Amino acid sequence: LSFERRSDSKIVVQVEQNYVPSDSKNLAYKAAQLMTETYGVQQGVTITIDKGIPVSAGLAGGSTDAAATMRGLNRLFGLNRPLSELCNLGITIGTDIPFCIYGKTAICKGKGEIIEFLNKPPSSWVIVAKPSVGISSPDVFKRLNLEEYHEVHT
Repeated sequence: LSFERRSDSKIVVQVEQNYVPSDSKNLAYKAAQLMTETYGVQQGVTITIDKGIPVSAGLAGGSTDAAATMRGLNRLFGLNRPLSELCNLGITIGTDIPFCIYGKTAICKGKGEIIEFLNKPPSSWVIVAKPSVGISSPDVFKRLNLEEYHEVHT
Protein backbone atom coordinates (compact mmCIF):
# COMPACT_ATOMS: atom_id res chain seq x y z
CA LEU A 1 0.00 0.00 0.00
CA SER A 2 1.02 3.57 -0.56
CA PHE A 3 -0.55 6.78 0.72
CA GLU A 4 -0.56 10.25 -0.77
CA ARG A 5 -2.09 13.42 0.64
CA ARG A 6 -4.79 15.07 -1.45
CA SER A 7 -5.66 18.74 -1.80
CA ASP A 8 -9.33 17.95 -1.09
CA SER A 9 -11.01 15.92 1.66
CA LYS A 10 -11.80 12.84 -0.44
CA ILE A 11 -10.70 9.29 0.31
CA VAL A 12 -9.74 7.60 -2.95
CA VAL A 13 -8.75 3.94 -3.18
CA GLN A 14 -6.92 2.82 -6.30
CA VAL A 15 -6.50 -0.91 -6.87
CA GLU A 16 -4.50 -2.74 -9.49
CA GLN A 17 -6.94 -5.66 -9.59
CA ASN A 18 -10.40 -5.03 -11.00
CA TYR A 19 -12.02 -7.61 -8.68
CA VAL A 20 -11.09 -5.63 -5.54
CA PRO A 21 -13.63 -2.96 -4.54
CA SER A 22 -12.40 0.63 -4.52
CA ASP A 23 -15.42 2.12 -2.76
CA SER A 24 -16.71 2.06 0.82
CA LYS A 25 -16.87 -1.77 0.71
CA ASN A 26 -13.06 -1.83 0.82
CA LEU A 27 -11.68 -2.22 4.36
CA ALA A 28 -8.82 0.21 3.64
CA TYR A 29 -11.44 2.82 2.69
CA LYS A 30 -13.38 2.09 5.89
CA ALA A 31 -10.18 2.39 7.94
CA ALA A 32 -9.30 5.73 6.33
CA GLN A 33 -12.82 7.02 6.92
CA LEU A 34 -12.67 5.89 10.55
CA MET A 35 -9.30 7.57 11.09
CA THR A 36 -10.25 10.87 9.45
CA GLU A 37 -13.58 11.08 11.30
CA THR A 38 -12.16 10.04 14.68
CA TYR A 39 -9.19 12.39 14.60
CA GLY A 40 -10.75 15.28 12.67
CA VAL A 41 -8.43 15.01 9.68
CA GLN A 42 -9.72 17.38 7.00
CA GLN A 43 -7.25 16.44 4.28
CA GLY A 44 -8.02 13.60 1.91
CA VAL A 45 -5.81 10.70 0.94
CA THR A 46 -5.24 8.47 -2.06
CA ILE A 47 -4.59 4.87 -1.07
CA THR A 48 -3.00 2.67 -3.73
CA ILE A 49 -3.34 -1.08 -3.18
CA ASP A 50 -1.55 -3.83 -5.08
CA LYS A 51 -2.86 -7.05 -3.56
CA GLY A 52 -0.27 -9.66 -2.64
CA ILE A 53 -2.59 -11.84 -0.54
CA PRO A 54 -5.25 -13.85 -2.40
CA VAL A 55 -8.72 -12.29 -2.15
CA SER A 56 -11.48 -14.20 -0.31
CA ALA A 57 -9.04 -16.83 0.92
CA GLY A 58 -9.51 -16.33 4.66
CA LEU A 59 -5.96 -14.97 5.01
CA ALA A 60 -6.88 -11.53 6.41
CA GLY A 61 -5.93 -9.70 3.21
CA GLY A 62 -8.57 -6.99 3.63
CA SER A 63 -7.83 -6.67 7.33
CA THR A 64 -4.13 -6.33 6.59
CA ASP A 65 -4.93 -3.52 4.15
CA ALA A 66 -7.06 -1.81 6.82
CA ALA A 67 -4.33 -2.19 9.46
CA ALA A 68 -1.68 -0.83 7.09
CA THR A 69 -3.98 2.08 6.27
CA MET A 70 -4.46 2.91 9.93
CA ARG A 71 -0.74 2.77 10.63
CA GLY A 72 0.05 4.66 7.43
CA LEU A 73 -2.40 7.49 8.07
CA ASN A 74 -1.28 7.69 11.68
CA ARG A 75 2.18 8.46 10.34
CA LEU A 76 1.19 10.47 7.23
CA PHE A 77 -0.95 12.91 9.20
CA GLY A 78 1.35 13.01 12.26
CA LEU A 79 -1.36 11.74 14.60
CA ASN A 80 1.11 9.80 16.74
CA ARG A 81 -1.59 7.59 18.23
CA PRO A 82 -0.37 4.44 20.06
CA LEU A 83 -0.93 1.06 18.42
CA SER A 84 -3.24 0.03 21.26
CA GLU A 85 -5.55 2.93 20.41
CA LEU A 86 -5.51 2.02 16.72
CA CYS A 87 -6.44 -1.54 17.72
CA ASN A 88 -9.43 -0.31 19.71
CA LEU A 89 -10.61 1.58 16.63
CA GLY A 90 -9.74 -1.16 14.17
CA ILE A 91 -11.76 -3.85 15.89
CA THR A 92 -14.91 -1.84 15.16
CA ILE A 93 -14.52 -2.63 11.45
CA GLY A 94 -12.86 -6.06 11.60
CA THR A 95 -12.05 -8.51 14.40
CA ASP A 96 -8.63 -9.48 13.05
CA ILE A 97 -7.47 -5.91 12.40
CA PRO A 98 -5.80 -5.54 15.85
CA PHE A 99 -3.68 -8.64 15.15
CA CYS A 100 -2.70 -7.15 11.79
CA ILE A 101 -1.90 -3.74 13.33
CA TYR A 102 0.68 -5.29 15.64
CA GLY A 103 2.10 -7.52 12.88
CA LYS A 104 3.59 -10.03 15.29
CA THR A 105 3.19 -13.73 15.95
CA ALA A 106 0.26 -14.08 18.34
CA ILE A 107 -2.80 -15.99 19.42
CA CYS A 108 -5.97 -13.92 19.45
CA LYS A 109 -8.87 -14.66 21.74
CA GLY A 110 -12.28 -13.23 22.40
CA LYS A 111 -13.37 -11.44 19.26
CA GLY A 112 -9.77 -10.61 18.43
CA GLU A 113 -9.27 -8.00 21.12
CA ILE A 114 -7.28 -10.26 23.46
CA ILE A 115 -3.83 -10.70 21.93
CA GLU A 116 -1.20 -13.01 23.40
CA PHE A 117 2.15 -12.49 21.71
CA LEU A 118 4.29 -15.54 20.97
CA ASN A 119 7.94 -16.05 20.21
CA LYS A 120 8.81 -15.55 16.57
CA PRO A 121 8.80 -18.92 14.77
CA PRO A 122 11.85 -20.08 12.83
CA SER A 123 12.10 -18.92 9.22
CA SER A 124 10.31 -21.19 6.78
CA TRP A 125 8.64 -21.23 3.40
CA VAL A 126 4.89 -21.40 2.99
CA ILE A 127 3.07 -22.32 -0.19
CA VAL A 128 -0.49 -21.01 -0.50
CA ALA A 129 -2.84 -22.80 -2.87
CA LYS A 130 -6.20 -21.08 -3.27
CA PRO A 131 -9.07 -22.70 -5.15
CA SER A 132 -11.23 -20.60 -7.44
CA VAL A 133 -14.05 -20.52 -4.88
CA GLY A 134 -13.92 -17.64 -2.40
CA ILE A 135 -15.07 -17.35 1.19
CA SER A 136 -16.28 -14.41 3.22
CA SER A 137 -14.83 -14.35 6.75
CA PRO A 138 -17.93 -12.64 8.23
CA ASP A 139 -20.15 -15.31 6.62
CA VAL A 140 -17.99 -18.11 8.02
CA PHE A 141 -18.17 -16.72 11.55
CA LYS A 142 -21.94 -16.18 11.29
CA ARG A 143 -22.37 -19.88 10.49
CA LEU A 144 -19.90 -21.14 13.09
CA ASN A 145 -21.54 -22.70 16.15
CA LEU A 146 -18.93 -22.68 18.91
CA GLU A 147 -21.26 -24.51 21.28
CA GLU A 148 -20.62 -27.69 19.28
CA TYR A 149 -16.93 -27.62 20.23
CA HIS A 150 -15.51 -28.11 23.70
CA GLU A 151 -11.79 -27.76 23.15
CA VAL A 152 -9.72 -26.09 20.49
CA HIS A 153 -6.20 -27.40 19.93
CA THR A 154 -3.61 -24.92 18.69
